[in-house]
Amino acid sequence: MSVDTIDEHEDASVALAVESVSVRFGSLQALSDVTIEIPRRGVVGIIGPNGAGKSTLMGVIGGQLTPTHGRVTLFGRDVTNVRSTTRAVAGLRRTFQSLELFDEMTVRENLRAGLTKRLPTVFSSRWYRSTREADERVTSLMEELGLSRYEYMEPSSLSAPVRRWISYGRAIIGDPRCILLDEPAAGLADAERQALASRVRSDVDSREIAAVVVEHDMGFIRNLCDFIYVLNSGEIIAKGTFDEIAADRAVRDAYLGPTE
Repeated sequence: MSVDTIDEHEDASVALAVESVSVRFGSLQALSDVTIEIPRRGVVGIIGPNGAGKSTLMGVIGGQLTPTHGRVTLFGRDVTNVRSTTRAVAGLRRTFQSLELFDEMTVRENLRAGLTKRLPTVFSSRWYRSTREADERVTSLMEELGLSRYEYMEPSSLSAPVRRWISYGRAIIGDPRCILLDEPAAGLADAERQALASRVRSDVDSREIAAVVVEHDMGFIRNLCDFIYVLNSGEIIAKGTFDEIAADRAVRDAYLGPTE
C-alpha cells in the first residue's frame, strides 16, 4: 500500500484497531501490548491517570508516533507506518490537548484549513471542489458553533472555551469518518461541557462516524461515551460501559477512587 493513499477494506467491521501496540522512549515503556477497537459508529472513551499513556496512544492512532511494536489499522488497512497527513486526508481528524491552532490566522481561516481536499476514494462521502462551496461550509459551521462573531479575529485573542470550539470545528468541518478528541472539555464550565458533549453526540449520530475521546472529566465521559478503555501505566486494565468500569476495583484503585 502506498503511504500516499488509503483504500477502505470492504469487510472492515471497525473504524480503527490498535493491535498489541507497545511504545518505548529510551528506558521508558509508555505503552505495553495495548489492544483496542473503535467501531464504525459511536463514541469510545480512553481514561486513566496522568502518565497512563493516553496521549501516547492518541499519537499512535493519529500517526504522530510510530509504535515500537504492534500495528494500527484504519478501516481494515494497515496504517502503522502511514503518515498523519495521509490518515487525515482519508478521513481521520483530531484535536490536540494544546489545541494547535494557527494563531496568525483568523477564525474563518482556521476552519477553512480543515477543508483539506480529500482523496476521491471510497472514504470520500464528499470533498470541496470550489472556494465558494468551502466558504459556504465555513460560514454555516461558524453559525452552528456560535463562532460567527469571531470570524475575523485571531484565536490568540480569544478565550480558552472559544478556542476549544474552533479546534473542534476544524476537526469536524471536513466530514471525517473518525475524530480523535484529546481533552476537548479542558477549561470549560459545566454548561459549556454539556453543550460540547451534546454537539459531539449529535455529530456522531447524524454523520454516522466514530469518535475517540480522551478526557479526565468523568461526567463528560459518562454522558457521552458508549464504551470505555482504562489505561494505567501504559496497559489496558479495564474496558466496558461506564457503569462496568466504575464498578471495577482495579479502576477505582488506580483512578476513580472510592464510589458510593
